[in-house]
Amino acid sequence: MNAGISELLPEDETLSCASAIHIAATCDDAYAMPLAAMLRSLADNLGAGRSVVAHIIFAALSSANKARVQASVPKDRLHIHWTPLDQAGLASIPGPLRAYDHVSPASYFRLLLPRLLPEELNRVIYLDCDLIVLGDLGMLWNLDIDAHYAAAVPELTADSRLVSSPQGLRLWRELGLAADLEQFNSGVLLINLGKWRDELIEQRALVYLAQAADWVRWHDQEALNAVFAGNWLRLDPHWNLTMRHLVETTPATGQPPAIIHYHTAAKPWHADYTFTLREVFFDYLDETAWTGWRPARPRLAAIRLFGKRVEKALRKRQHALRRLDRMINDMLKKFNEGIGKDSSWDLKLINNKYDVKEGYILYIVIDQMIPVPELGYNVKCTINCLKVESDDLIFKAKLECAEAFVAGDPEL
Repeated sequence: MNAGISELLPEDETLSCASAIHIAATCDDAYAMPLAAMLRSLADNLGAGRSVVAHIIFAALSSANKARVQASVPKDRLHIHWTPLDQAGLASIPGPLRAYDHVSPASYFRLLLPRLLPEELNRVIYLDCDLIVLGDLGMLWNLDIDAHYAAAVPELTADSRLVSSPQGLRLWRELGLAADLEQFNSGVLLINLGKWRDELIEQRALVYLAQAADWVRWHDQEALNAVFAGNWLRLDPHWNLTMRHLVETTPATGQPPAIIHYHTAAKPWHADYTFTLREVFFDYLDETAWTGWRPARPRLAAIRLFGKRVEKALRKRQHALRRLDRMINDMLKKFNEGIGKDSSWDLKLINNKYDVKEGYILYIVIDQMIPVPELGYNVKCTINCLKVESDDLIFKAKLECAEAFVAGDPEL
């Protein structure tokens, strides 16, 4: 699928784009409009004499939206190369992926960039669609990242700064990561494509997503943090100024923002957006084919928002049950190892259900399901084992008591 750079561009553009900045973004119909605003802001703030080749990886994107995005950018400074992700590419992404909240399934496509982009391209700037570029990306493009997988801005809020933070990686111990290892936000990445290809970053990240499954909290960003294990170059926060950073901290930089990242569930194009800098997004949107567009009237928007929240709650419940099921199966595996058996226990995730096999009674008790605002439920469950001999209970052993947040993560 990798085409050469010269094959991507019309003949009259090949030489002028040979030294261009290459950026990549992923998109579907849900993010076509913010993609147009992001690309327009990028083009408007390029340094003199610079040009950009934008590699847009897409699936489920209509021809009409592609045409509107194309019409939104100046052709003399920004060339768009559209790369459809075919069924083979989609099949390589393990499921079920966590994409029920504000993260689009298209965000996972960034893991496939080494395969999808031209082989002679050794670096690319990856950009999420939900951001506005206010600085010259040439300053970022020229950084030396030969020794690193990527350059990125660290997560700077207290609850997600480290892999061991409350909103860090659930499996950081199992991965052998240091508790004080910083996490990065993957919305803006200067990627060393050569190093990703040489060290199989795509394949390792996909394996992590498949193995960690329902324990994954931060989507493909978590997979990259797990695989990089700290081998990334730290960027100044002004290259990825997030809404949470603006709300919770004083930006630790004297520089004006080069990139504003609207990374929360509520986006500036939503009627319920309450954060700052909304007008910046619409300033650039009004330079695109979506000029004049604004969110639906508050009453209609409230109805749509309610529907989305109901849908999200149902999906979060399914996600919670999958995690609880996985947790209990892990317990049962340990139990079987302890008694030297390989039994298949027929247990339901309902209070006090049990199964009898191999001279044992095994049953689960859901001790507590405590509602936690914005988190779901804090579930405590106990697996109890009773050994039966001559119809008498010889011992009662509590195998394990597990406690886990199982219904998603806090959002702003």
